[in-house]
Amino acid sequence: MKFVVLSLFIFLSFGNHNDDGVKLYHKDFYDNGNLKAEGWLMATMKLDYWYFYYQNGIVKSKGEFKNNKKHGYWYVYDTFGNVKTEGHFSDGQKVSWWISYTENSKVETQFSNNMKNGFSLHYRNGKLH
Repeated sequence: MKFVVLSLFIFLSFGNHNDDGVKLYHKDFYDNGNLKAEGWLMATMKLDYWYFYYQNGIVKSKGEFKNNKKHGYWYVYDTFGNVKTEGHFSDGQKVSWWISYTENSKVETQFSNNMKNGFSLHYRNGKLH
């Protein structure tokens, strides 16, 4: 029993620490009390997974941060909760393929260093145009 208590104490004392401080789950709120954003902070740097919300409570975007910059696969939603765009970030810059959606179509666009790079593919009703 002493080992379990000691192990739990060590985990709680040191499990969320690193050289830069403490990793904490953080929430920001709009003036109306609705959730604005939530995710992990180390000091003032965003890291790991974050959610951002519209004032109506619907998810606005979600994705991962690394060193306070967007990283990995992200989703961006409209105010009704429908996916508007999705794609990859690296070091805060759009990279690789991004997909944008409208009511009846989908556009795939290649990005490099946050700029369109190459061609875009436009699909309407499931067919390439």
